[in-house]
Amino acid sequence: KIFQIDDAQVPSTQSNFPVLISLTTDAELQANALSTGYDILFTNSDGIKLYHERERYNSATGELVAWVKVPSLSGSGSGDTKIYMYYGNLGATDQQDAANVWDTNYKGVYHLPNGTTLTTNDSTANNYNLTNTGATAITSPIGGGSYFDGTDYIEGSAAGMRVGRTTNATWEAWFNSNASGSGYRPHLMSFGTWNAVDKWYGVYWYQNFATEDNRYIRFNTVNNSVSTEKIATTKFPIGS
Repeated sequence: KIFQIDDAQVPSTQSNFPVLISLTTDAELQANALSTGYDILFTNSDGIKLYHERERYNSATGELVAWVKVPSLSGSGSGDTKIYMYYGNLGATDQQDAANVWDTNYKGVYHLPNGTTLTTNDSTANNYNLTNTGATAITSPIGGGSYFDGTDYIEGSAAGMRVGRTTNATWEAWFNSNASGSGYRPHLMSFGTWNAVDKWYGVYWYQNFATEDNRYIRFNTVNNSVSTEKIATTKFPIGS
């Protein structure tokens, strides 16, 4: 199976770019791939195997959500990029290599799969896994997500995750909030200290402003439904 990426949709050539492959159903995968999805792999046009992470695979429908690291994703005017997917080797061991999909610029990648069982593990080699307090699994536009009822949260405090206020970084998250009214403060990303009066929600750091010591990151909402993929892949690339 071939996936072709229109170069007109890529403003400039990207290096080591994790491309999302998302199939809601696929009869050929359903009929021919292993139930585990271990045999699924991806190559470039030269037949060179590409690193990939399998976020979700449902053998009953052939549904697949995977991230494929493309060494060079052609930009506008440079020609389309093709990714080839192979499957059907019944003796295959697991072909994914999630840690190598996300390079050292990524501090953490959290997919919150798979819509049924909520896990908060880090896909990068850093293994900065988060702790879940009460959040539950829901479906989302890409793979799984988490639901927060107003008191739930997901957080992590690994020293390597700490980012100073003056450090260049990129943050990505998807969330859908139904909170409104006085005191509600939605943030995709915010530095802050806890305020028991204001109702913060989104993705943010608790921080000691005097020392710029980032205590921990928290995904949090107040009576909100969070659809992710990026609280399904929240990423923290330093210096990006």
